[in-house]
Amino acid sequence: MLLTTIPGIGFFSALLIYAEIGDVKRFPNSKKLCSYAGLVPSIRQSGNKVITGKITKEGNKLLRWVLVQCAFVAIRNDEKFRNFYERVKQRKGPQKAIVATARKLLTVVYAVLRDRKPYIIHTPTNYYGEECTPVTNWA
Repeated sequence: MLLTTIPGIGFFSALLIYAEIGDVKRFPNSKKLCSYAGLVPSIRQSGNKVITGKITKEGNKLLRWVLVQCAFVAIRNDEKFRNFYERVKQRKGPQKAIVATARKLLTVVYAVLRDRKPYIIHTPTNYYGEECTPVTNWA
């Protein structure tokens, strides 16, 4: 499966994510998919005043739950997700950082399903185009 090439997503998580998303062509972009999962901040507007709040939680509970669990594994196994998590954690705290990482993970899931190409882990050695091979076994 393509989803298992993404760090943090195992076989059963991939099955659950795929079952909950269904056909990825339903969503015109990754922002719509993140909104479907309930991983976007709530926005309240009145005139010129804009207040952003907590995540909406109006989306799919199972999808949101599995993505947060996968984000915990992803920050341990992938440098890209770990750096993002640490950067957000310094500004917002660990709980908001893990939700932000889950949203980033969902955008990667969207790209993998849309393009039907495996995720390639970018490390400093292969970032510049040297030997970019997808990881297929996360055992």
